[in-house]
Amino acid sequence: MKPAQPSSLPPLRTAVIEHPGLVLQRQIQLILKRTEKPELPSGIKPLDDVIMGFHRKTLSIIAGRPGEGKTALGSQFALNLAREGKKVIYVSLEMPKGDILERMLCNFCDFDSADLRRGVVPDDFHTRANEFMAFLETASLRVTEAFGYKTKDIEQLLDDCGSDKPDVIFIDHVNKISGEGYPQRRDAVSNYTLEMERLAVQNNIAVVLLAQLNRKAMEGGRPSMEHLKESGTLEEAAATILFLRWRTLDK
Repeated sequence: MKPAQPSSLPPLRTAVIEHPGLVLQRQIQLILKRTEKPELPSGIKPLDDVIMGFHRKTLSIIAGRPGEGKTALGSQFALNLAREGKKVIYVSLEMPKGDILERMLCNFCDFDSADLRRGVVPDDFHTRANEFMAFLETASLRVTEAFGYKTKDIEQLLDDCGSDKPDVIFIDHVNKISGEGYPQRRDAVSNYTLEMERLAVQNNIAVVLLAQLNRKAMEGGRPSMEHLKESGTLEEAAATILFLRWRTLDK
């Protein structure tokens, strides 16, 4: 039932501002559709028990020092979501897309990635790899490379999707974006982050940014938001920040 508008207020005619009763009705419909399983699960149950997966219209961050596994974890999340039937785009600003897919291949087929890098290939490699190839034929999973350095790139990508928007888009990683036109990289990262948050809301999708931690994060203890490289808007805009921390990485 459409709620009546209070007589003391003028009717609101813009597309952005609506009567709160209409907004609440839509929110109630979302509440009634919720289950104990997240809509956009990370695929790691102990984590999903805490954050209830990723969420539409929000920005999440996966942060870590170089070599600590940001891409490994981000690509695993992307693969897990695709296996749940979600539409996923993985935007790599650093690695070739072949390397990203190799990581997904190792996760999907339970290959030892270190062995593959050394050229040690299991006897049943082709059989198991073909299973992953068959999965890719039906999955809504796309990987791009050397693209997305500017906000207009991501905006154009989403516009090109039309009504078939992704459920989640991963951007790996935000510290690789273009700083052209900005006096400092911090300003570029701040603007990019705010634009990704806007696009998440505007397109009803979840956006996951991968980000680096600064050198102070190596000084011991748990990393915190102040350790985000070129931090500022990053921690302000993010609904969830996942920090990667290896206590014995040197071993």
